Amino acid sequence: MRVIADHADTLRPAQALEALNGVQPVNMYSTRLSEKPVWFSFTTPVMSAQSQTAVELPSRHVQTLACWDVTTLRSLGIADCDSTSGDMKPVKVGFFILAGALKQPENLLCPGTYSGPAQVNAFAWDCQGLGNSSLDFQESSG
Repeated sequence: MRVIADHADTLRPAQALEALNGVQPVNMYSTRLSEKPVWFSFTTPVMSAQSQTAVELPSRHVQTLACWDVTTLRSLGIADCDSTSGDMKPVKVGFFILAGALKQPENLLCPGTYSGPAQVNAFAWDCQGLGNSSLDFQESSG
């Protein structure tokens, strides 16, 4: 995952993609309490020919999130604390994108805003695995 903070809150998708090209990949990113937008890109792997791929974007501190397919700049969905649209859905304390049955890896671009001590992560799952993880989370949360 490559991440940049948009301190001026002015980047658009094409500008963010260009800025992310020179950034070293990281496993996770801390916002350090900043509430300015964070842009991140990552590659969604093909999980298997028989299953659908889901990408979990976990954070109890996420306020807004949007994601696009880098190749086409097609919107995959938008989410905030009150609603979701497109392929973005709530899960656990964050959101997930249903990428579907991928034939090849898919590059995604997302801006998000966070409050508090947020960590930005992206985890690929097959849909069954994410469903099981979500159920375990709900059962352990009481």
